[in-house]
Amino acid sequence: MITKKYADFIINKKAVERGGKTVENAHCRRCHITAGKGNNIAPDLDTESRRKTAETLKEKLTEPTDYMPDFRMNNTVSDETVKYLLNSGGSMKNTSKTAPYVVFITQGKKSAFEDKCGGCHRLLTRKRGGIGHGDTAPNLSGLFTEFYPTDTIKSEAKKWNREMLLKWVKNPRQIKPASLMPPVVLTEDEENRITEEFNN
Repeated sequence: MITKKYADFIINKKAVERGGKTVENAHCRRCHITAGKGNNIAPDLDTESRRKTAETLKEKLTEPTDYMPDFRMNNTVSDETVKYLLNSGGSMKNTSKTAPYVVFITQGKKSAFEDKCGGCHRLLTRKRGGIGHGDTAPNLSGLFTEFYPTDTIKSEAKKWNREMLLKWVKNPRQIKPASLMPPVVLTEDEENRITEEFNN
């Protein structure tokens, strides 16, 4: 059952359109699937919009988990985003077949990302869950995918990839002179392990 506040999600086209723009601007698809597009490293929002109440969806937007960026959405923006999620998710016929994202505890060999990058960054992965604990630098979830913000890189590359990341890590100021990030020295093994974590 959908409460009165959100019941117009099918007919309020302007609110739904504004909510869709918020999803695009916040780059939600770098972690989530919505309207059938995106990365499946966090809950599929097409499925969640049919399983959860509108109020629960709004709570997730306004009080995000540790590995979801806090977009500081006001009431109007979060309400419109929920209406978009209800509208776009309701139009999808299939339910996600991917297992829910549950594990946040890693075992075995220590994450190279956590060791070298995690003091400033966070990364959400399907295989390891959330790694890193920093919030002073960008959340890098979905970095190598088409859904990561393209305005984060002003160079010859159109999107982030392994080569661009390693070039950045070795000398950030060569790419972005005003960067606050210092160069990071990595062994070949660490380079391989870190870039592999972006593919999981």
